[in-house]
Amino acid sequence: MGPRFLHKTLDDYKVLCKEERERKDKIISYIESIHAGNFPNLLLFGECGLGKTFLASMVVRECNGHYVRAYELKDEFEDAKSFRSEISRKDVFKKYATCPLLVIDEIGRSSSKEEQEFLFHILNDRYENELPTVLVTNMTWSSLKEYFGAAIIDRLCENSMSIYFTGKSYRSAK
Repeated sequence: MGPRFLHKTLDDYKVLCKEERERKDKIISYIESIHAGNFPNLLLFGECGLGKTFLASMVVRECNGHYVRAYELKDEFEDAKSFRSEISRKDVFKKYATCPLLVIDEIGRSSSKEEQEFLFHILNDRYENELPTVLVTNMTWSSLKEYFGAAIIDRLCENSMSIYFTGKSYRSAK
């Protein structure tokens, strides 16, 4: 996770309305389910500036997860294609497909078919190995389904929690 959230805790999440309380409670419930040995997926989607990345970062902190932005993952995969690379594409894939908890932020910023295909394979392997994954996006539910396709959405939803974010951006309130 980035430096913005390194020293934050769940107590720092602003709860100014009923919806924000519900979001925070769902995150706490999700964290508890991970600690109990369950492997649910978590989908955080909706409008920007409402705390999705903040809450996903708290999941990483509380559950010792791995955080990556989709475009960083894509860049790492691209770099591994170079014959000078010390890590192979297979190694990059394995790194993300097998870590105990993975948070992928900024899903859908790129419409690259290669990125979608790489994410499909990672998410499918994580599904097969019952590893929890958190996806963070500004996309709508229907756009997310279109982006990933029915197969991955079906797998993600089999054992998942979803939190849809609406409201006014925290950033615009400054």
